[in-house]
Amino acid sequence: MTATPTIHTPSAPPTLLTPAPDLFARRADRLRQLAPAQALGPWLDWLAALCTAQHRAFEQEGSVPHNDIGATTAMGSAALLGRIAAIRWTLISALPTDRCAGVGPRWELAPSDLASHIERNLLLAQAATIGTGRDYEDVLTAAAMQVAWTADARRSQAVGTAADANAGTCPHCGSAALGSILLAGGGLAGLRYQECCLCGCRWNTVRARCTLCAAGSVVDYLSLEDAHPAVAAETCDQCHGYTKLFFQSKAIQVEPLADDVATLALDVLVGERGYARTAPNLFLCEGEAA
Repeated sequence: MTATPTIHTPSAPPTLLTPAPDLFARRADRLRQLAPAQALGPWLDWLAALCTAQHRAFEQEGSVPHNDIGATTAMGSAALLGRIAAIRWTLISALPTDRCAGVGPRWELAPSDLASHIERNLLLAQAATIGTGRDYEDVLTAAAMQVAWTADARRSQAVGTAADANAGTCPHCGSAALGSILLAGGGLAGLRYQECCLCGCRWNTVRARCTLCAAGSVVDYLSLEDAHPAVAAETCDQCHGYTKLFFQSKAIQVEPLADDVATLALDVLVGERGYARTAPNLFLCEGEAA
C-alpha cells in the first residue's frame, strides 16, 4: 500500500498579539534613542521618563487582581477612578517635573476632574473626537490609563478570532489603532499588525489596504526617507485619510508610539498634501483628527 503524501500548510498567523511585558520599557528606550536628533528632544526625553514610570507602575499592577475595566463602559466606576488615581500618583512620584516647561502636575485631582480627563482620553482613543486642546493632565491621565488597560490585556491573555482579522478597532478594548507595524523575525516576518493606542494589543491586517476604509488600489506611501526610513504615511485617495506604517526591517527598535511622536514633520508634509490624520496617539497634545 502506498502512503498518501501529507501536504504541510503553514499555520495561520495569530490574529491578536497581547502586549509584551516590557512594552513601556521598550518605548522608553526608543524615545531616548530618538531624542538627540530631534528638535523636540527635551519632550521626547520627558516622555521616556514617563514610559519608565509606566513600566514601574505596570509591574505593580501585575501583582494585584482587578476586575474594574473589562470594557471602557466601566470608566465612571469608583473602582476604576481609584485605580487610575493610584497609578497617576505612582507616575508623578517618579517623574522629573523640572522638564515640563514649568508646568508641574497637580498631586491631587478631584474625582470629577479625573473622570473628565478619563472621558476625554477615551473619546480620543476611540477616534470619536480630535486631540486639540489637550494639556499636560490629559497626557498624564492617558499614561495611567495605558498602564491599567495594558495590564488588563496581559491578565486576560486576550485571543483573537478569525472575525477579528482586519478589524477597524482593537478586538480587545475597542479603541482605534495609532498605526501599523510590519514585523521582522520571530516567525512573523512581513506580517502587518495594527497597534491599539490604549491597551497596546496588536491585530493582524492585510497589507496594501487602507485600514480606515478598506480601499486597496488607491493606497500610496509618503516618507521622510533620509530622516526616518522606518516610518511611512499610508495615504488613501478614497477617504483622504492616512495612518503611519512602521517597518521593523528598516529599524528593529522601531516602536509605533515613540516613532510617531518623533515624526511630526511627516504629519505636516502629509497634511499639506490634503490628507487628514485619523489615528490617535495619546501622547500628542495637538492634531489628532477624528
